[in-house]
Amino acid sequence: CVVEFSTTTDLDAEQCAASYTTQTYTRSQLATLNDDDDDTTAVASGRYMVTHVGACGACSSLHDLAVYMTVGSDLQRQATLCGAEALRGQGDDQPGRDCFRTTLGFSSGCAEIWLANTVQTRTLCLLPCAEFLIAEQSSNEAEYPCALHPCLECDEENAGPLFKAFAGRTRRNSGLLSSILRACSEMQFLTIYNPCDVLSV
Repeated sequence: CVVEFSTTTDLDAEQCAASYTTQTYTRSQLATLNDDDDDTTAVASGRYMVTHVGACGACSSLHDLAVYMTVGSDLQRQATLCGAEALRGQGDDQPGRDCFRTTLGFSSGCAEIWLANTVQTRTLCLLPCAEFLIAEQSSNEAEYPCALHPCLECDEENAGPLFKAFAGRTRRNSGLLSSILRACSEMQFLTIYNPCDVLSV
């Protein structure tokens, strides 16, 4: 998934930065590119930035990239808290939805897929995840090869495929680290640029 930056803008650098950090930046367009020569040339031209590997989805916007980067390695914990809000709703997921949208700051589409992931994990992984949350256990085993906690493994197997298919962006395919230890082979290594820097060139 790439973002194409507009080559003309009426924003100066300060306005652009303010617009970007408040997630109202709209002078870009997302596109899923193929591996053919035309798309490779388009990225090399500097008008496009690879924002994550794979097709674009509900979390592919620069807005959501900013949330992922701002919340950083604390995203798992924050998402867990939003999931707990959904659970407190006793059948009404609105408190969880509000948490993902307002507290974390995700776009509405991205908040929905994060909420759906939480509900799926709650439904299919309740026992290992209750233990994980109540005892505040580590995401990975301490001994090599640092296997995922059974809660995260259950989430990965049962909710992960749906999340990846609809979200587009994950931390791994965006080159962003998290509190969960992953093999280097699972990570994409990308250079993420501030769109205001690109537009001011």
